[in-house]
Amino acid sequence: METNSKPKPTPLDWMRLAAFIDGEGCISLSLLKTSNLDGRRRHMLGLHLSNTDPRLAAWIKNTFGIGNTFMRPRNNKPVEKNHRDVYCWSTTGRKAVHVLKECYPYLLLKKEQAEIAFAYGDLLQSTGQFTVSGDNWQQRDILKRRLHMLKGTQPKQVAERVN
Repeated sequence: METNSKPKPTPLDWMRLAAFIDGEGCISLSLLKTSNLDGRRRHMLGLHLSNTDPRLAAWIKNTFGIGNTFMRPRNNKPVEKNHRDVYCWSTTGRKAVHVLKECYPYLLLKKEQAEIAFAYGDLLQSTGQFTVSGDNWQQRDILKRRLHMLKGTQPKQVAERVN
């Protein structure tokens, strides 16, 4: 009989993941255009890690049981001929908040970014619906701008959601 037991990460696992988030991770808050034709936009909190060694993404997925893994092929432009394929792990929304809360005591470089993610998580509705009040929308947009300022990046144009 097979059992689908949920992984139980140890404190050491969370420490390791925090170190990878600090060194190679990205906490993002983006404005996405929905894929349907109504033209609405929504905010998306993301947590991403990338590495040229596929074992990292696999370790995260297997150890924590959260997120998605995928491979981003290297670019075949002659200038980038020595670049290797990149293996990625990512999670979004409440799951990203959960991971960051577990890693928070061990983060060294991205604590402030994680705090912005926590504030965003407090604004998420429990209904799972994407429609939010004007005040909630403004608060989310302020957090997005704060995160971009903290990271020293300019907000990008609205990304198209790919389904």
